[in-house]
Amino acid sequence: MAWPLSPTCPTTSPPTSPLAFSASGVSGTNSSTIAVSPAAAAQLVFITQPGSTTYGSALSPQPVLKTRDSFGNDSTVGLGASQLVTLSVSAGTGSLLGTASLDIGTAAGNGTVSFAGLQVSMAGTGKQLSASAAAIPTSALSSSFNVNQATVTGSITANNKIYDGTTAATIATRALSGALAGDDVSLSGGTASFASKSVGTARTVTATGLTPQRRRRRQLSTGFDQRHGRWPTSPRALADVSATGVNKAYDGTTQRRPSPCPITAWPATALTTSYTSASFADKNVGTAKTGQLSAVSRSAAPMRPTTRPIPPPAPPPTSPPAR
Repeated sequence: MAWPLSPTCPTTSPPTSPLAFSASGVSGTNSSTIAVSPAAAAQLVFITQPGSTTYGSALSPQPVLKTRDSFGNDSTVGLGASQLVTLSVSAGTGSLLGTASLDIGTAAGNGTVSFAGLQVSMAGTGKQLSASAAAIPTSALSSSFNVNQATVTGSITANNKIYDGTTAATIATRALSGALAGDDVSLSGGTASFASKSVGTARTVTATGLTPQRRRRRQLSTGFDQRHGRWPTSPRALADVSATGVNKAYDGTTQRRPSPCPITAWPATALTTSYTSASFADKNVGTAKTGQLSAVSRSAAPMRPTTRPIPPPAPPPTSPPAR
């Protein structure tokens, strides 16, 4: 009797084969066709490993996974209509960017999921992805891949100069090309020199010592001072000074004597106002005259906390003496 097909050979459908019977001295015969079905889906397997890439670009190739039984046969037995497979970075720095969960259930991927557009947020070597699903006992670990650093190119422009017998050049602008969208990077520092100290136009300038810089994003601050446990305060604007003049008999001048000036201030603030002189708009006889104050100044006395005396404790109640 011969078994022509290994039951552990992965296939996309149940293998079928008859059994062949043979013996010495007799004619052989074959059985009817026998179907060999896979066992229940028990593991995830990367059939396409994630490939290395450059920072800012998608992994190439993108990972593809299948469900298989414990013998290595492709299987969707017991998988269910919906079953999410989730990828994550399990070795190396960074996290996955993009859609990292896909449905491998029979009503969706039917045992296969192909990811697209996945990136890793940080450059580095020796990275690995892990794949897991709630109803599949054995997760999968990918082979190692790298995310190489992105390359940027710096350039400068130099200022024109009057011949001075040297090759020294002054950098006018610095620029970087190849930076990724969202990365705020720039060049700083460096020195430059002309290729020749001779007089001429369109001279080549070479810069050395340029340093790339990446600006940090500022975090929003609530403004609370944690050291002293208080919020910063801003000065409150004071209202305009106003004064009410005292009626006077006509004396041929515009001089007047105003009453004290009311000022709108913060409650409980000891604020006073002073001035050197006051005058009416004109010296003519009339009513409802307007005027103005000169050299007005304001001052505030230091505020002191208000204290309230603590009353002494009440005496204990007494009872009348017993008779």
